[in-house]
Amino acid sequence: MNLIFITLFSLNVNAQQTKYWLFFTDKDLFTQALVSDKCKENRRNLRLPESQISDLPVNKSYLSVLQSLDIHPIVKSKWLNAISANLNANQIAEVKKLYFIKEITPIDSKVCELRVNTCIIFIFSITKKLNYQFFH
Repeated sequence: MNLIFITLFSLNVNAQQTKYWLFFTDKDLFTQALVSDKCKENRRNLRLPESQISDLPVNKSYLSVLQSLDIHPIVKSKWLNAISANLNANQIAEVKKLYFIKEITPIDSKVCELRVNTCIIFIFSITKKLNYQFFH
């Protein structure tokens, strides 16, 4: 009985929140980028600039504002200058008001679920074949 309740509760939470990418307008140009010496050397060899805007991390002050709205990053991407987070309808409305949000893009969870299910089936198939080979 408890297991059924927990499962239903979990499904209910997922139905209320959807995962989104929140893209930011800019970066904090006064933050120091952490780039390895090997990366710098590779860039020199390719005749690329040693420092790039994509090296800068996501703006910490933006993250603080989002956390004050009870929005917690799942993934932070300095290359995309974005975070992913689960948002409900109220949080989306609040995020749309923020001056530093460039774009809000839903992440299609059905695609992710399909990939996970395919992977599980594939692993199950391999395991089944291996077990058959070892025991027969």
